[in-house]
Amino acid sequence: MGSFESIALDEGYQRVLRGELEKRCAKNSRYSLRAFARDLELSASHLSGIMSGRYGLSREAAISVSRRIGLAASETEVFVQSVESQHARSKVLRQAASEKLKSLLSLSKKKTKLAIKLELDHFQMISDWYHFAILELTYLKSFRPTFDWIAKALEIHPLLAKKAVERLVRLKLLKVDGDKWRPSDDETETGFETPSAAIKAFHSQVLERAGQALQVQPLEMRDFRTTIFAIRKDRLADAKKQIEQLHREFCIEVSGDGSLGKDDVYCLSTQLFNLTAGRGVEK
Repeated sequence: MGSFESIALDEGYQRVLRGELEKRCAKNSRYSLRAFARDLELSASHLSGIMSGRYGLSREAAISVSRRIGLAASETEVFVQSVESQHARSKVLRQAASEKLKSLLSLSKKKTKLAIKLELDHFQMISDWYHFAILELTYLKSFRPTFDWIAKALEIHPLLAKKAVERLVRLKLLKVDGDKWRPSDDETETGFETPSAAIKAFHSQVLERAGQALQVQPLEMRDFRTTIFAIRKDRLADAKKQIEQLHREFCIEVSGDGSLGKDDVYCLSTQLFNLTAGRGVEK
């Protein structure tokens, strides 16, 4: 689990459970609420009610659940106090738990709750490839503004599609007006100093999808090119700038005309890396 700095008091432990379910669905597209309930040793209907706020958890059950989702001791304490603040048997106990929860959270907070939430949203968006794909899907003439349609189009879990859309809207990168969904800008830039872990996760996912495309897509639907060449190290910085410029010019040329009627979403991924692991070749 990530830091509990992002838990909002009005969302509490339910958000932690939803986040854990989302993470598991990302790893396994066939994972479901029923599987999550099984892993937590709860019934699916009970878990659904807990996550929606209709049902509660006892203190013992909260401790059991926190252990089953792998929370650290400090995180478990926050989780349990969040449960107690909502479901303790008396108003006095609920108030005491609420005050303790606020105290626990304030110890680690160095930023405002909103800033932390947006930071985590940015991290999640950049580390999962389908956020950018969803923005591009909205330009297609076949686009349907439903989570199931998006999930089917991108071959991801419907829950991930729902969470991604909510995140894009929250970050003001996607405008939703009834059946009209449009990116806020033609070119999306987060304005966020991305942690290297998010960058690595994003590119790993793109490479994995590229490998799948190489195996299953016919030649007329794809174009994979590799050029191996020798280069002076002092030209590498210039090479990277040229690749960046190439990407921008290419996208403007083939996709940036603002026209309607687009019917597919593609990914241009150029890999430039050292095949000699930085050791070079001795003369």
